[in-house]
Amino acid sequence: MTRRLSDINTEFERAVFIAVYRSRIQRQRRLLAKLVLIIKHGLRGLFFLWPAYVVLVALMFLPWLQERMLYLLVLAPGMLVWFYIYARGARVDYYQSVHERILDKDFIRKLVFH
Repeated sequence: MTRRLSDINTEFERAVFIAVYRSRIQRQRRLLAKLVLIIKHGLRGLFFLWPAYVVLVALMFLPWLQERMLYLLVLAPGMLVWFYIYARGARVDYYQSVHERILDKDFIRKLVFH
């Protein structure tokens, strides 16, 4: 990855950096980088929490509505915390690897295997 905007000192380099950073290709790459990081962290979370999802699917097939709702209410806060933790991890990765940087052609490989 290239240098950050905050690391550039001269005005000319900053102007060139900003022009390239605001280009359509760079905006598309940043959007794709967000999606890749969300998918990466989401799959990582699914890998570690698959038993919770199996329980959640099993709850959907219970015949009694009252018991299903009780289990869903118990399981929901944990799922929300999981979502918050992995969304925050994706955001941190975005700011470390993508924010204020010019992305190369092979940025997806660097994001996935970093």
